[in-house]
Amino acid sequence: MRVLNVAYKLLLLVLLANCSIDVAVEDLKGNDFLRSSVVSNSRGIGDGVTAAVVVIELRNSDDSLVTGHTPDLSLANTGSSGITYYSCTPSDQLGLSTCTIKAIIVGVKTIVFNNIEIGLSSDIFFDPPKRDGNFFQLISAGAVMEDASGYSVTTQLGSPYEGLKQEVDGYQIYISTTGAITPTE
Repeated sequence: MRVLNVAYKLLLLVLLANCSIDVAVEDLKGNDFLRSSVVSNSRGIGDGVTAAVVVIELRNSDDSLVTGHTPDLSLANTGSSGITYYSCTPSDQLGLSTCTIKAIIVGVKTIVFNNIEIGLSSDIFFDPPKRDGNFFQLISAGAVMEDASGYSVTTQLGSPYEGLKQEVDGYQIYISTTGAITPTE
């Protein structure tokens, strides 16, 4: 309670004296990380095994290196990222920290370093895994219902067949669509 009382009096004094307070964010060791940057990043493969690597250099505003600091990261984009593993090493004598990230979903991931106060982030990309031979992925949709002007519209994409039949020159795809428009009661 005493701390709040002192803070209140200090704020009141600043407002009455028409002064300003400059605030700088530093960690407990005195690091401000203001000149930190992402040095390099590599592409990973979305197979859950081959990692993308991000190297960051940790520097203070006075250009001194930050050693022994382990960055903590999180994902900026929400949803299913497919990230299965990530880890960062403590920064070495050159201020360099290496972070490895593994994913099972391909695409761009934006990572944010949480405990580096300048909002440092990086985009990394996971390529699709290379496959031996032919690879086919079928994405299908189920029933979609809409209610418009007293009618119900139902559509479905699918097939009563096995969907994929191997031919001499490749594959033949069996697919069908069905739908109905019925009055709603």
